[in-house]
Amino acid sequence: MEMEYNKFMEKTNAVLAHLEVVDVGAIAPAIQSAIVAGQVEGLTPKQYGQFWAGIRTLCSTLPKEISPIGHGTSSSVPSQQQSYVTSVEQTIKNVIVAIGESDPLAASLMVELVMPTRMTANRGAFDDLDDLATYFSSRAGDYARDAYKDKRWNGELREDGTLGVTHKPTKAREESQ
Repeated sequence: MEMEYNKFMEKTNAVLAHLEVVDVGAIAPAIQSAIVAGQVEGLTPKQYGQFWAGIRTLCSTLPKEISPIGHGTSSSVPSQQQSYVTSVEQTIKNVIVAIGESDPLAASLMVELVMPTRMTANRGAFDDLDDLATYFSSRAGDYARDAYKDKRWNGELREDGTLGVTHKPTKAREESQ
């Protein structure tokens, strides 16, 4: 695989931005080192391609939901904003799991009584707390991405770690006659 310098810089800068806001664990320094080693001018397109292949390999060891490398489909949300969304998703999932760790009864009740918004043949009740946490963190991520597309979020991460999303206006209920 060959890659031009500008494309390599664009992709690796997006990965670095992702690593700034998403905790990917102990592999982060290895990914950063590979990027820094490759971000030099004067290499051949083949060499940039080889560096990128190595970075992709390192990132492929990460769970899909925290990986800085896309998985097949490109999003209409820029990579920096997607990193913010991923960070928010992680935070929400972690807090739901933490509830279960601190209060097993609360976790059991949540799994037993809290249901997905729409139950279908493919999405029934939650199997366990991790399933519930994944579902709600994913919904929050979808909402943030939609808010960006709808210009209800400016794409910035606030100092307090929130996004500052403006909610959709509620539809007024029609008066019953």
